[in-house]
Amino acid sequence: MAFPFFNVTLSSFLFVLLFFTSAPVVNPLSTVAISETSNHTLICALRPNGDRESFLSCSGSPAGIQIPVPGLNSNISYSGVVAGDGFVCALSSFTSSISVMVCWRFSADGTSVNFKRIYEGQIIREFEREFNSSTSAAQNLSFSSIAVGDDFVCGLSGFGMISCLGNNSRVNNEAPQGNYSMIAAGSKHACALTLDNDLRCWGDTVGNIPQDKFKLLALGENRSCGLLINETVVCWGKNNFRLQESLQDTYFLHIEAKRNVFCGVMKTNRSLICWGNQNLDSNLMVFEEVLPGPCRSVCPCGILVGSVRFCSQGHICEHCYTNTVNQPPASSPPTLRPLPQPSPSGGSSGWNDKTIASLVVGCVGCCSFLLSIGFFLFKYCKCRGCRVHDSGRLDETGAPLGQDSNERVLVYEFMSNGTLHDHLHKVQDSPLMSWAARIKVALDAARGVEYLHEYAVPRIIHRDIKSSNILLDSSCTAKVSDFGLSLMGPDDEESHLSLRAAGTVGYMDPEYYRLQQLTTKSDVYSFGVVLLELLSGYKAIHKNENGVPRNVVDFVVPYIVQDEIHRVLDSRVPPPTPYEIEAVAYIGYLAADCVILEGRDRPSMSEIVNSLERALAACLMHPTSLSRSTTGSSA
Repeated sequence: MAFPFFNVTLSSFLFVLLFFTSAPVVNPLSTVAISETSNHTLICALRPNGDRESFLSCSGSPAGIQIPVPGLNSNISYSGVVAGDGFVCALSSFTSSISVMVCWRFSADGTSVNFKRIYEGQIIREFEREFNSSTSAAQNLSFSSIAVGDDFVCGLSGFGMISCLGNNSRVNNEAPQGNYSMIAAGSKHACALTLDNDLRCWGDTVGNIPQDKFKLLALGENRSCGLLINETVVCWGKNNFRLQESLQDTYFLHIEAKRNVFCGVMKTNRSLICWGNQNLDSNLMVFEEVLPGPCRSVCPCGILVGSVRFCSQGHICEHCYTNTVNQPPASSPPTLRPLPQPSPSGGSSGWNDKTIASLVVGCVGCCSFLLSIGFFLFKYCKCRGCRVHDSGRLDETGAPLGQDSNERVLVYEFMSNGTLHDHLHKVQDSPLMSWAARIKVALDAARGVEYLHEYAVPRIIHRDIKSSNILLDSSCTAKVSDFGLSLMGPDDEESHLSLRAAGTVGYMDPEYYRLQQLTTKSDVYSFGVVLLELLSGYKAIHKNENGVPRNVVDFVVPYIVQDEIHRVLDSRVPPPTPYEIEAVAYIGYLAADCVILEGRDRPSMSEIVNSLERALAACLMHPTSLSRSTTGSSA
């Protein structure tokens, strides 16, 4: 059997790949792909293998259809997958500069498969399905993001402007003007998101286009779905296509589409479910766990919490749903006409000795006044003490001991509820005996450390973050204290201070201790240990059942990575309710990310604050549980 895909469309398919290799990335590689033959659907996804690597796995629909895949080696770790009509391609990057792409082409009945490596060369950051075009105009375009339909391709320029080409004149001619953050394509239509996350669609669109705020799109044939800002999915299209009721309150991390089939990665357990035809609607689950996104070294919009389980290097990134494209250069300001100069009168130049003398006296007087003000401000600040103020940091003020005394004392804000350490390990009737209260305390403390790292001038590295240095006021608001080891930090995240390690055993960053290089990520490690204390109730260094000292990181993190956090949760706190368990597991993944051995792979304190805010919000609301009922129609 001949497979024209490998001889005819190879050059056109590579076009969609190669022009993108040097462009900035807006949308990442996909880890889920859907391929269709005449009457079969093949759903492929990258799945974790337990060693923080990923392998390609495929499942046929209708259920039970087994399609042989030659050349599919489970020992090869793939970084992305894409599919089209009767084919699947996977991308692997063996080095930081070389990508290899292999493809499988299926016969109409799925019984015959041809395998071939079709690309090896410069690193590829995004790729889409095949597109038949050999025009010179196509080969001279440069996009930051691409989307491919049946007979057209659209892309975003570096400034977010849309360009379309191909044989679909309606899509080409109706492309909207303006700047956009992402673009997606269906069979005969395309959609894009504005910089404000609003939806714009053109081409052969069907159905009422929703007026919501989106972060991701997946378009099929006469039907579309979008991932909203709140991480739920809404669908629209032909024959009143909509998402079935059992999925309408489900939270997703990623969605994909191909013609009539839509798939989504669930946020709760990273399982892949699909819908859109009768076979899938009656059996939603395809894979129990998949990668929700590719592993990357840089995440411009934040790190997905828990991605340490999937990536040996880097992290899985959050989807960008704010302005992630370059703004077009501002137009030059209009040229101002020079003001007409008054003509000199009487041969005078306008300057005389009296004017110059007045100017000199005025300047000297102003300088003297400013120096006097500066001197008195200096004396006042020296008397009152210098303050670094933030609601998450304990206030301390320097004050003179007496009116005529040169000795000074530090006056601290009184924290009536003592230390977090006491509430976790000593106090029996602590008000922190609920998961919402503990997450709130973690958020308060994180905001204090974030202030030191991001907003204090100069930046400050605490160096001794621990539960006994987190104090609680009368309302159990947490504040960071004890700045005895604090140092002024480097000017940026990448720099470090070279000095002998200091801190508290059990909380000290092992990388800092080993390399003698201090960064803000050293505080992140210490804060991760505090999170583990909050979750487990164990001290940073405690004794096991045999009386042998044990580190809370070594004990608790393996359970988190294996999704068994329930086995190490603090038994003094009531078990998490169904609407709390997701937030608690989320905090567990966050803590595991904080205590990664390599500091560069840890999240920043700003990312930690953002994650804790989301966890607290999830903990305080009651999401509807997922039902496998098939009462909703998708057709």
